[in-house]
Amino acid sequence: MIPESFSEDVVQSLRGPEWLAKRRAEAYRRWEAMPQPSSADEIWRYSRIDDFDLGSYRPAHITEFDRDGVSACSALAVELGDSPVGTVWVHNGRVLEATVQEMWAEAGVRIGEAEGAAPDALGIGTDASPDWFSLLNDAMTPAVVHVEVPPGVFLGGPIKILHWADGEGAAGFPRVVIDVGEGADVQVLEVFLSSPERSLSVPVTECRVCPGGRLNYLAVQRAEKSAWQVGFWRASLDRDAVASFGAVTLGGSYARLRAEVALEGRGADATLSAAYLGGGDQMIDLRTLQDHIAEQTTSSLTFKGAVAQSSESVYSGLIRVGPDADKSSAHQSNVTLKLSPDSLAESVPNLEIETDDVQCSHASAIGPVDEQLRYYLETRGIPAARAEEVIVRGFFHDIFTNLPLRLTGGRLDAAVQQVLQEALS
Repeated sequence: MIPESFSEDVVQSLRGPEWLAKRRAEAYRRWEAMPQPSSADEIWRYSRIDDFDLGSYRPAHITEFDRDGVSACSALAVELGDSPVGTVWVHNGRVLEATVQEMWAEAGVRIGEAEGAAPDALGIGTDASPDWFSLLNDAMTPAVVHVEVPPGVFLGGPIKILHWADGEGAAGFPRVVIDVGEGADVQVLEVFLSSPERSLSVPVTECRVCPGGRLNYLAVQRAEKSAWQVGFWRASLDRDAVASFGAVTLGGSYARLRAEVALEGRGADATLSAAYLGGGDQMIDLRTLQDHIAEQTTSSLTFKGAVAQSSESVYSGLIRVGPDADKSSAHQSNVTLKLSPDSLAESVPNLEIETDDVQCSHASAIGPVDEQLRYYLETRGIPAARAEEVIVRGFFHDIFTNLPLRLTGGRLDAAVQQVLQEALS
């Protein structure tokens, strides 16, 4: 039974252009007809979805925003990298403010709500690969952030999209659409933070990269441990397009991310990397799809994580090579450290190949810290707890140094160190 707070009347009450209202209504009908997911479904295997109760939340777009929270997002974004080309502040899915430097606005860069966008601006993800949560976002999002970079424009810095979630029992549905023009070069950083109140965030980010375009995208999630986040990111790559996706996941009670890349044009190239660290009773749930549709396409995935105390992680990934994707190359690797006997980790890599003359590989490993390495450090005078922390930080080093955007600030390092110290105490 659908909770009253998520009724069709709520969808109809949302503001926006007529095309967006029609899209919301259609998405709601599709969502209403779709059964609520359960752990019996393969795509939700090993998850905590059976603990989810939509009726315990309410749409958050009507709540007042917390300026302190938005300021916290801004402070973290400043520490994470260079001066932005543009910045968008989003509270519980609502766009509070969007700015773009004058020189880039004059070059045709557009950052803001998708009020005047074409109706087909949305749907790269939710139309091609819908699920229960992404359709709920499609129906309930109060606003759409649209980033549009014209052909041939090379941005001199990142576009930063800062998300703040708050409100006891509040459910937010942020939506971002990124359009990279032919031959353009774009960097995007999304930051997700939350208040200590129990909240739900269902973000969807859809990316379209035109021929010869390049997108460097990074998501940093540092929500409080009371928050649930169920996110979806999908990119569609045209001929010779390049996309580099990165994710750093440290927070949330249950943090799920479904990341998909569709290599639709010949010569398209995608790199996916992620670092995740769980402590307490957190669960980090990562699902990926590398979908090779056109010939001579390339993808490479490296996800590395660690779980401590009674936390859990799940990774499930699929490399799919279609019948027309000859001479493609795809690789997938997932490695997780178990830092305590009570922690759990699952890793399920998969291959689905429908043609020959391809190069594909997948690998996964789950295990504790190397005892010989720990012993080596301890014999050099490093205390046992500190030795394990050093090993884990070294384990993540290659991921952090190869993320799509350079992380320059000390706050993320401090956050990793704090999680580690709590987890290893």
